[in-house]
Amino acid sequence: MFQPQLSARAGDPPELSPQPQPSNNTPCMTITSRLLLPVPSSAPACSPYTTTSRSRTTGSHPSMRRIQIATARPWRLRSATCAIARSKTRTPSTSSVARTDPMMPTSLRPRLCASTEWSVGSARLLSSATVTTPDSSEKADDKSKNKSKKDNPNIFLDNLGKIFLSTIGAVLLMLLRSTKSNNSRTALREDVESTSILDPLEIDDLRVANSDFTVDVWEKIVERVKVEFIDRGRRNVNYAEFLSLVMHCMKEMKGEGFTIQLGHLLDRVVIAEVERLAEVNANEDDSDVASTDAFEIELPLSFLVATLSLALNSPVADRVRLLFEAIRLVDEAGVDESENQASGEQVAEMIRNLQKTCQLTPDAQIVETNCKVPYQTYRVGTGDEDLTRRARGGYGGKKGSPGVTSCAEGPLTQDDFHAILNSRTVCAWGECFIRKSGRTSTSDV
Repeated sequence: MFQPQLSARAGDPPELSPQPQPSNNTPCMTITSRLLLPVPSSAPACSPYTTTSRSRTTGSHPSMRRIQIATARPWRLRSATCAIARSKTRTPSTSSVARTDPMMPTSLRPRLCASTEWSVGSARLLSSATVTTPDSSEKADDKSKNKSKKDNPNIFLDNLGKIFLSTIGAVLLMLLRSTKSNNSRTALREDVESTSILDPLEIDDLRVANSDFTVDVWEKIVERVKVEFIDRGRRNVNYAEFLSLVMHCMKEMKGEGFTIQLGHLLDRVVIAEVERLAEVNANEDDSDVASTDAFEIELPLSFLVATLSLALNSPVADRVRLLFEAIRLVDEAGVDESENQASGEQVAEMIRNLQKTCQLTPDAQIVETNCKVPYQTYRVGTGDEDLTRRARGGYGGKKGSPGVTSCAEGPLTQDDFHAILNSRTVCAWGECFIRKSGRTSTSDV
């Protein structure tokens, strides 16, 4: 059991030294004679006792002397305890000794316990101060790490405003490009409509007015054309000769009063073609061809037949069949009649003649060019080079679909010819708008 042992000198800190266990005849608490030494004038601040008596109590028995010292001078024990707390030399068993020693006066026990608790609290404060030192360093490290993380550049967050403005600019640029492209296509379509020789309503009026011009009359006229021109090797005739043959056949069938109503519309188409040919010839030659009479210039029979089909009052299927037979009739390639086919060149030429006679829709004639920067541009396609080739190459149906014909080149059957006329790239008589189909592509290859 450890007992507090005070220093022999006044200014020395108290010491703890092990003491032998007392016997049953001696008190449990032993305080050495060093407690009897003079106490310095400056007593500890924690001591509540102010007595300055230095009288010594003598006794015959040593134990009685120790008890008297402990009871007469309790402030010395208090000062010794405070010194123990300040020097941090207190042993773990001091408080237990002070609390359990039966020889210790009752008045000293709570004061000793208070001093012991004060020393323990001081030790805890010191230990907590030493323990919190790594925590503060860790917090400092965390702050430095967070600061370094904040200092790390983030491309997205640092340039958020630029990205937002760039996105808005790209959207506006796309809208501007789309608007310019649509305006270009619309302007070209309006130009095609304004330069068209015949209006679709005029064509409808022409067919309604010639309700007697049926399939039978057409077949009779084509047969006479074969005999009078084709069998004689003539593929080009002037408009006057062709018109005279047509009128003669009609009078033979239904008398003198049978004629083509609103015939001036047909004359307008023929005159426009003659003027175009005259302008082309004037650019190629120095001769004054433009002054030649329009009825004296020879035109292809396929063009004159396509012009006459404007007045034909019949369903679309019959019109397609009659035009295909006319193609085979004037075909110079000499395709076998048993195969019921026509050459691809003659089919393309017939589609071009339908375009010249205003039997194709304006939208179908507009095709994209390869110029897509800064915006998509368009042009008017030709029937033999653009429209027919695109229809046979797969541009007549949905984008990416195969062509409307079985092959892209070579002769065509009547079904192939009908499919080309109904395709979106040709759209003869507006038939492509009747059946539902996907959007087509007419861009250059």
